[in-house]
Amino acid sequence: MNNSTERKALRTFVAAYFECMLWSSTADGAPGMKENDDTSMERYGYTVDDIAPVTKRASIRECIDFYRANEALLMECSLDDSQHGHDFWLTRNGHGAGFWDRGYGTKGALLTKAAKVYSPCDPYVGDDGKVHI
Repeated sequence: MNNSTERKALRTFVAAYFECMLWSSTADGAPGMKENDDTSMERYGYTVDDIAPVTKRASIRECIDFYRANEALLMECSLDDSQHGHDFWLTRNGHGAGFWDRGYGTKGALLTKAAKVYSPCDPYVGDDGKVHI
């Protein structure tokens, strides 16, 4: 893959990863949030711009690391970098979907094992109103 193609693929992967983070995570600690409110960060209005810079940088590094280490395997499964970004988030955090249930067979099992190397993340809204991990 040439540099331009890889950069585009990584941008798509990372954007989908953040989208899935905000979609699947509860807005715990958000101003005005009621106790036991299970509204996702996305539905609460949080966007990528609301992710704390240190969290964003660390997440991007992990996405790049995972993508580059598993690029050949990802390409064999499909060319959908957006779905792969979602699946990386879901799989590393033990959600009920991810690489293992996409019908990828052994390749899905290998990607699942690779994603599980990364610790689960528990995003929350800090006192600064930013999303942290």
